[in-house]
Amino acid sequence: MPRRLWHRLLIGNIVLIVAVLAGLAIWQAYSFERGFSAYLDTIAVEQAEAAARRLEQAYDSEGSWTFLQRDDGRFGALVGGRDGTERPQQPRHASESISPRSTAPMSNLDAPINRPPRDERDRFGEPPPRPTPEMATPGAAGRPDQPVGPTPWTRLRLLDADRQQVAGLPPQHEVLVELALTHQGQIVGYLQVPRVRTLSLGPEQTFSKLQTHGLLVALLVSVLIAVGVSVWLARNLTRPLRALQAGIEQFQTDALPVRLPIDRRDELGTLAQRFNAMTQALHDMQQERERWTRDIAHELRTPVAILQAEIQAMVDGIRPATPEQLLQLQSECRRLSRLAEDLSLLDLHQGQGFACEPEEIDFATIVQAGVNRFRNRLLAQGLNVSCTPLPSAPLYGDPERLGQVLDNVLENALRYTDPPGEVRIGMACDADHVVLSIEDSAPSVPDAALPHLFDRLYRVEASRGRSLAGSGLGLSIAASIVAAHDGQISALHSPLGGLHIRVQLPLNRVSS
Repeated sequence: MPRRLWHRLLIGNIVLIVAVLAGLAIWQAYSFERGFSAYLDTIAVEQAEAAARRLEQAYDSEGSWTFLQRDDGRFGALVGGRDGTERPQQPRHASESISPRSTAPMSNLDAPINRPPRDERDRFGEPPPRPTPEMATPGAAGRPDQPVGPTPWTRLRLLDADRQQVAGLPPQHEVLVELALTHQGQIVGYLQVPRVRTLSLGPEQTFSKLQTHGLLVALLVSVLIAVGVSVWLARNLTRPLRALQAGIEQFQTDALPVRLPIDRRDELGTLAQRFNAMTQALHDMQQERERWTRDIAHELRTPVAILQAEIQAMVDGIRPATPEQLLQLQSECRRLSRLAEDLSLLDLHQGQGFACEPEEIDFATIVQAGVNRFRNRLLAQGLNVSCTPLPSAPLYGDPERLGQVLDNVLENALRYTDPPGEVRIGMACDADHVVLSIEDSAPSVPDAALPHLFDRLYRVEASRGRSLAGSGLGLSIAASIVAAHDGQISALHSPLGGLHIRVQLPLNRVSS
């Protein structure tokens, strides 16, 4: 089964859209993770600055870090702000050391914080122990493999002045920032903040999963919408092509002009318009070829029939083989030979014009020579010939072909002008062109016939005697020769009552 174009368009669009959306989703997830991690790092640094102030205050009160080594839960309470000792301070940059501050005595650091009265403790029992950093590690007692809660400070690490660990977790990540802790202008320790590489805390992970889930849902919905739009677009684009295919099949079957509906203004609409014009042109060409064949058969049938009848009459003894009868047969043979030559000439140069050998000539000389050739024949037919003075008309052209134009036009006047009559030849020049006019007297030509006089095998009156009527190719050949010289030929009504043939040729231009 051959692949259809709309299938290819659909698959191509789907692959492209899925690739773009998948790339966008990957980039969005990557950007979200980096941005959210940076946000958590910022929060961790701000919280670490506050924790650093509390640790400095505790060091001012205790004088060393040994109190943290005795009570691991104290470190978590200090950095988590659960001992009530934090003072409102302006945040500081990570690169700045924390200088000593004048604060209240820290003698109450060891006291229980926010504890209920004794009788309440006796009533409800001792409160649960404070969370220690060890409880946040995987595998610690209590809740294995789970963090204590969303407390970024559980990842902090405290070092003494010799960079020996005092409290906190061993470093598991790259250190984001290190805050120096001071006492009376001396550095007494360092508080390290790790860089968050993965979202390890419960709320952060939940938020990240929700974002990822929403992104996947949006991606799926976008793909479904894109597939629907792609199906509609692919079928809509290929619908004119399917109509074109059906039109071609119909034209091959019926050989009649096919009219495709033109309801678009894009390239496909232009294609349908060109197809309609092509089928109409092919149909007209086929009809012209059939008419041309019929006309040729008709033209050949008449002289052949005359020859056959005359010869058969001589064979049967009806007519004697006199010189007059033989001359009549010779005339019919010449007419048949001329018709075959004209047909061959038109067929040879159809669609590409006559092959000419141009040279620099004076068109007035060609016209004068043609008039001289036909003068005696015209006078013998009872037609008066008048030729106005011919101005010099230098141009580039084939003298033999241009002489053939003049011969065909004068031959047409000789055959169809009633005696007594007149044939008038005139020529005029302007800056760019020379115009030759050949006019004859009655009979005239109907208005409807004027545009068809240069068609092949066309005659105004089919009832004229065959002895006078020509082949109907003379003016058609003349028009082809004039077109080969980049000129124009036209037929008009003559003031003398007959036909006026007007030939216009360019001066000083090489013919095509």
